[in-house]
Amino acid sequence: MVGVLPAYRRRGLARALIAQAIAPLAERAEPLVTAEADVTNAASHALLMGFGARVSGGSIELRRT
Repeated sequence: MVGVLPAYRRRGLARALIAQAIAPLAERAEPLVTAEADVTNAASHALLMGFGARVSGGSIELRRT
């Protein structure tokens, strides 16, 4: 779960936190990272899609090669 206080939003903090979280997985060559975002939260979807994610059912799959 990633959360950023309203005063600090739209500064790239959530993107940086997610990048730091998936970096060790990429280093270990993990082929799949699964993330979930509320379907009504367009910002969360856009953030994960920016990492190359794809919508899969009710969740978003982030595949890093």
